[in-house]
Amino acid sequence: MIFKLMSRARNIEITSRIVLSGLLALGLIARATASNSLPPTQAAFGAAYEITDATTGNSCYNKNTLTNSCACPGGTPAAADLRVINDSGGAGTQRGGHFMVCSSGAPSGSSEFYGTYQQDDAVAGGLGCRRGNAITGACSCPAGTVDVSHRTLADSSAGIIGSNIHVCTKVTSAPVSFGGSYEITDGNVCKSSNPMTGACSCPATFTKEMIRTQVDVTGGFTGATITMCVPPMQWVTICPGNTADPTGKTDVSAQINNCINATPSGGTLALPAGTYQVNSPIVINKPMSIRTQGVADTDVACGKSSSVPCATFVSSSTFSAANGLLQSDGMRNVVIDHVVVDGNRFDRLGSASASACAADHNQYGFNASVTNCATCTFQNSVSERALCGTGLQWSGSSATIKSNSFVANGDHFTHGLWSDGLTLVSADNGTISNNTAADNSDVGLIIGSSSNARVTNNMVTQTRGTAFAAFMLFSFSTSADANFTGATFSGNTINCSAGKCFYAVAIGNDPWLEAARPGAVYGGSFINNAVTGGVIGINAAGAGTSSNPVTVSGNTIATSQPDSPSNACVGSANTVASSRFNRAPDAVIAGTQVVSSSQGTVQCLGP
Repeated sequence: MIFKLMSRARNIEITSRIVLSGLLALGLIARATASNSLPPTQAAFGAAYEITDATTGNSCYNKNTLTNSCACPGGTPAAADLRVINDSGGAGTQRGGHFMVCSSGAPSGSSEFYGTYQQDDAVAGGLGCRRGNAITGACSCPAGTVDVSHRTLADSSAGIIGSNIHVCTKVTSAPVSFGGSYEITDGNVCKSSNPMTGACSCPATFTKEMIRTQVDVTGGFTGATITMCVPPMQWVTICPGNTADPTGKTDVSAQINNCINATPSGGTLALPAGTYQVNSPIVINKPMSIRTQGVADTDVACGKSSSVPCATFVSSSTFSAANGLLQSDGMRNVVIDHVVVDGNRFDRLGSASASACAADHNQYGFNASVTNCATCTFQNSVSERALCGTGLQWSGSSATIKSNSFVANGDHFTHGLWSDGLTLVSADNGTISNNTAADNSDVGLIIGSSSNARVTNNMVTQTRGTAFAAFMLFSFSTSADANFTGATFSGNTINCSAGKCFYAVAIGNDPWLEAARPGAVYGGSFINNAVTGGVIGINAAGAGTSSNPVTVSGNTIATSQPDSPSNACVGSANTVASSRFNRAPDAVIAGTQVVSSSQGTVQCLGP
């Protein structure tokens, strides 16, 4: 939430840590090839990275050389999650880890990379084909490629066992997009050579990307390194006269702003898919569209399992500016479509921005802000890993915000570093639909004064991360109530796993602000929504006025909280499960459907 006017209790016990694993499906493009015996579909290579099972601190063990982080370049999601045992705890230790290979569909002939798979030894606890090759659908390489086997240890139900990671390579004398792979032990033994070079080496100009693992030897185990050979950086043209690094390793803020300035009013800037490092704000200063090149607004949204490649704006580790990487203020008819905004939170925890967040200046941790923007659109996009504040702050009438994902923003347990997913300060006459807010750390979806808005079919979940609330209607004004007259909130799914939210839904500022300032919400209908979990399922304290109540009707309220106490409130014919309902006198309650629980029921709707 943008305004933090009082300290909030944060005594909900954390039961799991957000584990950022990549998307597990490839968007493969099938094309015929007449002169090549290789299969018609292959995979563009986006390098790899390694994370560990560390329970504290940053689990990023070996970064992707193209993004300088444990993340994939835009357009090549983490399509293979290969299990390894490594020594991230120090020499002689054994810890589980994930070898994440970044790739996506590519036309035949454009890549030397043809996927990976993992095969366990035929021993007790072995899984056989642990991870198939997405291209062949099995633990195999396509015909016409070389199958390079790299040894590793992996964990199983029977303990640590042997396993092999296979990399499928088209061998050529002049590789372009993938330079092969090899493995060498700590004893400097070349365990598996690179078919591109015939040795444990990479082709000239290719960068070594090292993935740490352990292998079995007589009498025990030893450390080893699997090396993937990553192609040299190639800059792309993003508009006439401006080229940019699409790998995320170089700041390209100036080039992108040059292209925005060169785009005519009402025009479109289409950026090639890739990762663009941002060290100063990208500012949209006119009516225009910004999107990924070659992608229509009807195509699958960024971040989905079958996603098209998208342009990704990723914060540099030193980015420090109010209101985010991507900004627009006071415009009309701005369209942001099929882009990813990545706050790169883990790499910024020691930055000046993090210090500003800790001092409650949370605008320095925003991912993006679109303010005072009339008839503007944000769609098919992703905002993730904000340092603090919000994934997207928005204000302006007649907004269209649809089919986006707001994921893993902020840190619930560090003062000042919590973050909303989507923060709508005001959205009169707006349409907010089919968005996903998942595992954000303050409020997943929070909405201020928005008369005649339609907020429908959104999904707000807290399954891995903890938040104060999943969904909230709030007054951001220090002197006025929030007007939701004519607004409808319906068909939304709000789901808090046990221990992940204090409120699943909060309607009104009480007890958020208690007596700190005025700020009731009034008007509007919260109807036909599915609410699960929360210590309190729906809190409607501070909701409605005597002349303009808030209506809460036809909702399903279920429980995921086995330890919520029972309570009885006189004057109510409704029953709810142990995920309780708390209300204000001016909230109109009618027809609320309840899912009962073996933990007991609560009758709690009377004034």
